[in-house]
Amino acid sequence: MHPNQEQTHHSSGDNVGRDKIEYHFHGKKVWIKRYLTGLPEIQDALIGREQELLDLESTLHTAQSVVVMNGMGGIGKTTLALAYANLHRERYTHIAWVEVSGEFATALTSHFVLLQNLHIEKLTGSPQGDVLLILNELANLGGTNLLILDDANEHIKPYKAYLPKDWHVLITSREDLGFRHTLTLDFLSEDSARALFYTHYKWEQDDATVNAILQAVGNHTLTVELLAKTAQRRRIKRVAELREALEERGLEIGRVADFTTLHSRDQKIERIFPYLKAVFKIDEDTFSETERGWLRRLAMLPPSFTKVEDIAQFFEIKNEDTEAWDAYTAALESLHAKGWLLYDDKDDAYKMHQIIQEVARHYMPIVVLELHTLLEIMTNLVYVDTETKDIVERFVWIPYAEHLLSLVTDEQQEVVMELQNRLGWLYQLQGNYQRAKELLEIAVRTMKQCF
Repeated sequence: MHPNQEQTHHSSGDNVGRDKIEYHFHGKKVWIKRYLTGLPEIQDALIGREQELLDLESTLHTAQSVVVMNGMGGIGKTTLALAYANLHRERYTHIAWVEVSGEFATALTSHFVLLQNLHIEKLTGSPQGDVLLILNELANLGGTNLLILDDANEHIKPYKAYLPKDWHVLITSREDLGFRHTLTLDFLSEDSARALFYTHYKWEQDDATVNAILQAVGNHTLTVELLAKTAQRRRIKRVAELREALEERGLEIGRVADFTTLHSRDQKIERIFPYLKAVFKIDEDTFSETERGWLRRLAMLPPSFTKVEDIAQFFEIKNEDTEAWDAYTAALESLHAKGWLLYDDKDDAYKMHQIIQEVARHYMPIVVLELHTLLEIMTNLVYVDTETKDIVERFVWIPYAEHLLSLVTDEQQEVVMELQNRLGWLYQLQGNYQRAKELLEIAVRTMKQCF
C-alpha cells in the first residue's frame, strides 16, 4: 500500500473477524479497517437465486480472478452481489463496495471513505494515475479480500489489467465487458418468479392466473416484486382483479414476453418499461402528494445509495422542523415498503433503481424550480476556496454534480454556469485536469450566452 510497506505477521485466519488489520510502512504502524467502504444491507430475502449464489461463490473461489455478473437492469445483479458479500463477509480480510454507474475513475477518486480508509491523503494529478494508485493500494493489502464494483460499464476496460490480482473481484454490469469469467443472470424461472410473488402477496393463491401475469412481464425480478407489493398494499384480494387492472392499463395477459430477438440492453430495457408503467399506474392512486414529491425529487439523484441526512440536505429538510422531517422520513419509508425504493439499514440510506427513475420522470417530469434549487445547493457543496480545509471530503459530491448536469437541458442559466465553474475548479484540485478543462470551457460558453 505504500513504499517499503510490511504487513504485520498475522495469519489470514487471525485477520478475519478483526475490525482493523495492522500494517507497517516506513517504520510506522498503520491500522486499516476491514470494511474499506460501507457494505449495504438490504432486508429483502433472496428468492429464486439460490443456485446462482452457489455458482457465484464457486466461480469466485476457483477462478481467483475477476468475475463479471451480466444481466439486464432490474434482473437482480446488485441484490445477488449484496447477498454474497453479506453471507460470506467473515471469510474476507478486507471488503470494498463501490457503486460505479458512470465513470469508473470518478467513482473511485470521489469515494472519500475509501480514500480515507486507505490513508490516501494526496492524489497524483491525473484520473488514470489516481485509479492506478488506489488499485495498487488495494492490491498490496494482505489476506483474502473482496472488491465489488456495482453497475460498471465500458469505462472500466482500460483498467482491466490493474484490478487487484489476489483479490476476489466481482463486477456487476449490463454490458459485456470482455472479461474471461462471466456469469449471466437471466430471468427468473416460472417457479422462482411465482415464489417471489407470493413472498410479498398474501391474499390469494391462484397459480394459473399468477403464472399468466408473470409470463406477460417476462418473470422480470424487479417488476414481479413491485407488482406483488403493489397488489398487497392496494388490498387486491383476488389475483383475477389484479389481472383485470393490468389489462385495463394496456398489459396483454396471455402473451409470453419474448426477449430472445433483442440483442442490446437498451432494447430489453425499453421492452420492460410498459410493464413497470402498468404497475405504476395501478399504484399511483395510493401515492400521497408527499410521496409523489419524493419520487420526483429522488429521480434527480444518481441511482446509488444516499444517506437520509444527505437527501435532506439536498432538499433543505431541517431535522429541527419536526413536522417536515416526519413527513419526509415517513414518505421514504412508505415508498420503500411499496417497493419503489431500496433501503440500506446499516447506513440509513435509500436508492432508486435507474429503471424506476426513468419511469418516475415519465409520469412526473422534473420541476424546473426544484432542479434550480438543487443545482444551487450542489454548487455550494462543491465550492472550495483558500479557506477550505476539507477539500478531499468535497470529492464525494462530484458524482451528484455530474448527474445533475446531465439532466439540465437549458444551459443558458446562471446557476448552471456556476456549478460548471466550481465543479471544474474542484476537478482541478483533484488532479483531473482534462475534465476540469472541459467544464471550465463550457462555463465560459454558458457565461457568454447568459451575459
